[in-house]
Amino acid sequence: STLRFADNAKKMPVKVKRQLDPTAELIANLKQENERLQSELAALGGQEAAEAAQRVKKEYEDRLINADEKLAKMQRAFQEMEARAQKGCRVRIAALPFAVEDKAHIAEL
Repeated sequence: STLRFADNAKKMPVKVKRQLDPTAELIANLKQENERLQSELAALGGQEAAEAAQRVKKEYEDRLINADEKLAKMQRAFQEMEARAQKGCRVRIAALPFAVEDKAHIAEL
């Protein structure tokens, strides 16, 4: 029975697979994708595509800066409301939800 098992084991195909840790495998895949995308970019006209990518990047950066400014305004308005509430003043927000562009409508009652 042991000899039959050994004979059957010899007949089984052996598939060798190189094992990489997940991080190294991810890095290798990303490098391949980067090379592929660079070749596609070069095929599309290189300079024009790069300029378009820079315009899109600039647009997103501007939108991010704008969003940061709006967030800062909202935080200042909230801090102002908090300060008034701590002083014992009643704080009323005129309309909920208020638009980000608008200042918070704070009224002392």
